[in-house]
Amino acid sequence: MSEATAPHDREPHQLLFGAVLLGPTLENVSWRIVGYAVLSLTVLRMLPVAVALAGRGL
Repeated sequence: MSEATAPHDREPHQLLFGAVLLGPTLENVSWRIVGYAVLSLTVLRMLPVAVALAGRGL
């Protein structure tokens, strides 16, 4: 097996591990929390790009 394919073998285990750990926590999550998280991540990713483009005069 090559090193390029090795990380893909662990993905199902990581998904299961995350589901077991987050399962009880996700019972209390509402759509407002999910919406806020998505919006926050979007803004946090767009802000550095906007600053970089402003610095280049675009």
